[in-house]
Amino acid sequence: MGIPSLEELLDINDVVSSDELLGEMVKDTLREFEHYQPLVLTQRTYITTTNGEAILTDNFQAFLDNNIEEKDINLIPNAIIGISVTKNLRGATNKIRRFDYSNAPVIKELFISSGIYNIRGVFNRPFIEEYDTAGVARPENAIYYLDIRRGQQSARFLDACYMRLLTYIINLKNSLVIPNLPVDLFSQVESEYSRIESVVKTYYDQSMSFSRIIS
Repeated sequence: MGIPSLEELLDINDVVSSDELLGEMVKDTLREFEHYQPLVLTQRTYITTTNGEAILTDNFQAFLDNNIEEKDINLIPNAIIGISVTKNLRGATNKIRRFDYSNAPVIKELFISSGIYNIRGVFNRPFIEEYDTAGVARPENAIYYLDIRRGQQSARFLDACYMRLLTYIINLKNSLVIPNLPVDLFSQVESEYSRIESVVKTYYDQSMSFSRIIS
C-alpha cells in the first residue's frame, strides 16, 4: 500500500471537502494569530450621530464588488483606540476624548456632530472563502491586509497554519487504525510539530513582549 498524499489524508473526513477543511484550519489559525498580531488601521469614516449614538457599518462587500476603492473601505473595529477629526490622533485638541464602544458596532456617549472622522481601531482581517458545489475553493478566496509572500509576520502565519495542519494529522494518526500502513508512516510528524511549535511560540511571546499601545 502506498503512502497517502495530504489530500487523501484530508479526504478521510467525510463531512467536508479537503479544501473546506483546509479553509477552516486557515480561518481558525488567523483568528488565533490576530490575538498576537492584530490588524490596526486608521479609517476615514462618515459618522452619523443621533442622541449621542452612532452605528458603524462594514462596506467591504462593496469593495469586493468594485463599487468603492480600497481607501474607502470601512471595517467594524473590535476596539477603538481613538477618534479624531484629523489623522493625527495624538493631537490633544483634535481627539475625541469621550465615547463608549463596549457594545460594538454601536458607539455610545459620542456627543459630536455628524461628519467625517478618522477612527483608529483594532480589526479582524477579512477572510473570504467560497467553494463550488463540489467543495473546491474558488480563486477569489483570500486573506486581506496580510501579504503571505514576504515579511516575518507572513512567514510566521504560514508556520502557524502548518502547525495546525500537523495537529490535525497527529489527531488523525491517534484516532484511526488503517490496515497495511507502515508503522513509522507518521514517525516524523511529532518531531516536526515540536520544531514548528517552538518557532511559533517564540514569535507569539515576542509579539506580546514588544507590543505597543498606539494612541
